Amino acid sequence: MVRELTEAMEDAAAALEFEKAEELKERIDFCKRFCTRQRFLHHFKEQRLTLHENGSVEVRYEFEKGRLKNLEGVPSEAQGGKAILLHDVVESNEDIRFLLDRANIVYSWIRNEKNECEYFFS
Repeated sequence: MVRELTEAMEDAAAALEFEKAEELKERIDFCKRFCTRQRFLHHFKEQRLTLHENGSVEVRYEFEKGRLKNLEGVPSEAQGGKAILLHDVVESNEDIRFLLDRANIVYSWIRNEKNECEYFFS
């Protein structure tokens, strides 16, 4: 789909239809962001995620198949710092809706704090 949109964007730009090309570029960007989020949600649900918050005190969260399994360190908020992740993700409810909510919370937090955290799946 992205390839087809890219070709259409290039054709529009070659035909000097810049507004159409810009609209297609926005659609391409949306598709890429959507795919990135979906890949994250899939990995979060199926694998182990280790997340390091690099604040004044290092905090490490470990999720396994979407459930918080380990928390090391004291979150910044408890020290009077800015609010961080994870009041909502501590729930261990088995309902898939909670798992997807948790995945979206973690994904959004990572995107917003990308300069202050590191994560990897294993």
